[in-house]
Amino acid sequence: MVPLVEEIEHVKNYIRLQEIKFPNNIFHMIEIEPGTYECLLPQFIIRTFVENCFKHALSVDKILSILIKTEIISESEGKYLRIIIEDNGDGFPKDIIETINNNSLEDEIENGTKIGIVNIKKTLFLLYKKSDLLRISNCEPSGARVEISVPFERKESDALSSCG
Repeated sequence: MVPLVEEIEHVKNYIRLQEIKFPNNIFHMIEIEPGTYECLLPQFIIRTFVENCFKHALSVDKILSILIKTEIISESEGKYLRIIIEDNGDGFPKDIIETINNNSLEDEIENGTKIGIVNIKKTLFLLYKKSDLLRISNCEPSGARVEISVPFERKESDALSSCG
């Protein structure tokens, strides 16, 4: 588990490396809600999806746009940190959306496909015992959208900081 601020720094560094490799072909925006920087989440959870943006949405004929946004949401069980990652690529195939959102993951592992997404889904379930913390969909008019929700916990080593 790492604070959100650490995960975002890794993501920014990864994007900077890609900008060197693909100059003038990447636009990104990161909107972090104040008070969420010290919230804990599994390491590389955001970066995995950002890597997928480059793997599946980057093309030579248009600029890749990536949005990363965090927000605090309240549900009946308590507060959650929601992380939204969007790109402007072709989006997810419908069968992948159904597979991930309906928790039928075993076929994907057997086929050796979508291993990163499946591993994140399983990690979230193992850590938080909830199967609905990862949702994928498509944006209009195009692009992929990932929503990750993690229970709102702050970094333990800093008792004075607050996530909310």
